[in-house]
Amino acid sequence: MRDTSFPAGTRVEGEHSPMYEALYGLVEPPRDYSVHDMSWGHEGTVWGAGTTSQTSADGRQTTLAVDLMRWNKPDASGKPQPHAIDGALAALHQPALG
Repeated sequence: MRDTSFPAGTRVEGEHSPMYEALYGLVEPPRDYSVHDMSWGHEGTVWGAGTTSQTSADGRQTTLAVDLMRWNKPDASGKPQPHAIDGALAALHQPALG
């Protein structure tokens, strides 16, 4: 962790993970927001990245970090539609948590 630091300004310099935001299909192609300083408080998602932790009834735990957010495009009524990522996430969580 010797190369870990807080940004000195509003942009992140040097090597870092990309973080893509699709904003429900409004940002096409998805834009990389990893160059922006997201060090202010949040509840698990920021533009382009998110984390979730889950615990099963018997105490098993899983944590997932993603570098693309809000991938579901809306239908004509504005309702987000299923995406292949949703199925992949379900397939990941089901064996981990039962």
